[in-house]
Amino acid sequence: MYILFLSEFEEVCSMKHFLNIFVIVVHMKLILFSLQDSAKHWMYSLVANSISFWDDFVKLFFKKYFPNAKTAKLMNEINSFAQLGMKSF
Repeated sequence: MYILFLSEFEEVCSMKHFLNIFVIVVHMKLILFSLQDSAKHWMYSLVANSISFWDDFVKLFFKKYFPNAKTAKLMNEINSFAQLGMKSF
């Protein structure tokens, strides 16, 4: 869900090019307009100017909303997928 959100956000941002402005700057300026609810509150709770690069934001975002424990749990569920009894696949 969050991967899709960030991919679509980057895709939308890349549709418009501004003269002498890097696309990463556009990402950083527009992300606040696309976040809602707890994600927006989280973004506002960060120390001012603590994120300078888009990659830093993405890492923090995933750390917050897709922590390692959650990722490991989902990977375990995927890897242990099995067909139950006589159920059709």
